[in-house]
Amino acid sequence: MRFLFIVLLGVNFAVAQNTQFNADSAYATIEHLTVKIGPRPMGSANERAALQWTAAKFRSFGADTAYIMPVHEANGTVNTNSGVAIGILRGATDNTIVIGGHIDSSGPDIPGANDDASGTACMIELARVWSQRSRHFTLLFAAFCGEESGLVGSENFVEHYADLDKVKLMLQIDMAGSSEALIPFIDVYTHQAPKWLVEDAFAIDHALGYNSLAYPTHFFTINNAQKGGGAGSDHQPFLQKNIPAIDFTAGVNTSPIHTPQDKIEFIEKPMLARSGLLG
Repeated sequence: MRFLFIVLLGVNFAVAQNTQFNADSAYATIEHLTVKIGPRPMGSANERAALQWTAAKFRSFGADTAYIMPVHEANGTVNTNSGVAIGILRGATDNTIVIGGHIDSSGPDIPGANDDASGTACMIELARVWSQRSRHFTLLFAAFCGEESGLVGSENFVEHYADLDKVKLMLQIDMAGSSEALIPFIDVYTHQAPKWLVEDAFAIDHALGYNSLAYPTHFFTINNAQKGGGAGSDHQPFLQKNIPAIDFTAGVNTSPIHTPQDKIEFIEKPMLARSGLLG
């Protein structure tokens, strides 16, 4: 498994050297999601439009498979509008790496630029880059619905994706548009990302020259003590299924997340490549 992660991020490093990850392209995606479409709470017409647009982007990249996995029920109520936009780039092996971001925002008046149009934009840009490269592993790109409503989309994915047994690694990008330190979320109450995954994340961050990963011990001590769940993201259901997973988040302390001020004006474009290349 350690080899798998190094290979993925090692190729991403090569992409960085060839300047194929395009921060302008990722920024344009944020603009489309937050300005043209707007706030995207779970089950809304805007969220549905964003999911359809994302699936269409995967198709435009030549994805072998692109579709919206429906979420028929969420939090005990029927929900026919939400889903997970999925794009699959087949590799030489069926062993699969999931790269995710959540497409919903936390309310009808919240654009959700950093949280998490930025992470979704990085994920979409990585899909574009990887569609142009040969692949040993199968890559599955996922725009999850309902993260802000209790990880609805990712919970639905791990329960209903038919080939979950082939998923060997999950990387989540949740908030990528801030120059604040990049925090690796590695824990849930009962599970933790394996040591090799955390070590490799820090090693690749160093190799890329960012040296921006930071693990705030006091924050996570309090966060992880909350059995019902503190701050987290869509990597958590994967960890709970014993799939190695990690989330990268920037802007917890300084971004105006979960407020109407989470707008594209607060996005720091150069930081998108940092999260995109690491994620």
